[in-house]
Amino acid sequence: PRRPARYDVRHAKNRALAHVGAVPRLYYTGQRPASLNISDWGTLDGQTIDFQNPTNRIAAVTWFIHEVETAWSAAHLNNLTLAGFYWQNESVPLQVPGEVHLVQATANAIHQQGQKFYWIPFYGATGYKIWRKLGFDVAIVQPNYAFNPAITTERFQAVAETAQQYGLGVEMEFPYAAANPGALLGTNRYLTYQDAAMAYGYAKGVPLAWYQNTQGLLTDFYGHEVLYNLIYQFLKGTYASEAYVANSSGSYTLQPTSPTFPAAQAVSVPLGINSLAGVLPSKGSTN
Repeated sequence: PRRPARYDVRHAKNRALAHVGAVPRLYYTGQRPASLNISDWGTLDGQTIDFQNPTNRIAAVTWFIHEVETAWSAAHLNNLTLAGFYWQNESVPLQVPGEVHLVQATANAIHQQGQKFYWIPFYGATGYKIWRKLGFDVAIVQPNYAFNPAITTERFQAVAETAQQYGLGVEMEFPYAAANPGALLGTNRYLTYQDAAMAYGYAKGVPLAWYQNTQGLLTDFYGHEVLYNLIYQFLKGTYASEAYVANSSGSYTLQPTSPTFPAAQAVSVPLGINSLAGVLPSKGSTN
């Protein structure tokens, strides 16, 4: 029978694999359209919290950070380490009063707990150029190539140059069709991310994050096991470019490819943080 991933991690011969970082997300408490504003979220210290009040927004976020840390300590999650907090909103509307202060105050609250603050803005999002000033420790840009067929591989050149210029990491993204290994706009479109990372030099030594379309990797693990193994190879530095190619019978097979990308300066972001490197265990192996 197929073993779940947690078996491979917890029983790995290399005990370094047995501790995985987790980064819970912080729900956005900032400005929304009037119809979505929360004026009666609850009470803290006897005060009704209204998200239209900037001070109340900060109080709610600070409360949540402390609640997560308290619950985490009480849970005794021996194989997980609380590695920081993730800011869910994918842009920071700098023109909106109170937004910058909200993010910076959140960063201060996180840093006071000795934790890191992570952010993954979409491509071209407001605020990414000043992510350090906003208080983030790591910012990782979304290429968004996976979700729009109109975006060409030239996007990766722009992403690589942007990451190099502003010290960003890069997100690896599963398309919405990626659960099907035979979908050329699914698995193949994701594999372009791995090919681009190698072509532009950010496969190693640069912060990476994975968007897996909710449960894409888990679905793959319990199904055809294609993406799981290819991502494992990528993280271990043994991945060679492959893609699904249709054959005469109408089915698809993985075949070696030689992708090409427009030239760009190799990305080098010496932050020493690579979110999944060394974490993903080999299928059917404890090595």
